Amino acid sequence: IVNLPFFVDAIICPARREYTETGTGVDGVVHEKAGPELLGRRKLQGRIGIGKARETPSFGLSSKTKFLIHTVSPAWDEGKHNEEMVLKECYTNALEIAIRLKCKTVAVPLLGAGNLGFPPKIAHRVAIAAFTEYCEQYDITIYLVVLDEKVYDYCNRLQRVPSKVGKREAKKKKKSAYTKDG
Repeated sequence: IVNLPFFVDAIICPARREYTETGTGVDGVVHEKAGPELLGRRKLQGRIGIGKARETPSFGLSSKTKFLIHTVSPAWDEGKHNEEMVLKECYTNALEIAIRLKCKTVAVPLLGAGNLGFPPKIAHRVAIAAFTEYCEQYDITIYLVVLDEKVYDYCNRLQRVPSKVGKREAKKKKKSAYTKDG
């Protein structure tokens, strides 16, 4: 997510509830690229509740990415604890911050589908539902950045739904809704 071939106003990234050190996965990569100022800022902000979000500057991440929006996803426990609803709150709270910050473009990984164990189909369904609500209400472009090869293949299969647009027009208009960043 830190090596996109285009610039975005904000990156929504998974976060740890407590910041005494950086996390693994996307969180670790974001912190490594942004520099030590990010960890210092996150420590000052304190605990983020599950489903909540907070913003920071992007620090050394990119001169054109202005903000990082940190959100704490729930761990998957077979759906016993309203995990889907809380995961949607992660997207909703993060996107509310993006709107408040007047972001026009946002990149976000598929939250919960990595170390937290959400099944990719469920994580994807929740993400798309949240994105649809915001794209219908606001002038914002959301890039779903898929990091896992299997999840990427799954997401691309979803794009293969037949359309009423003719093949020639479809080739002209085809634009991937997914970005692979690995």
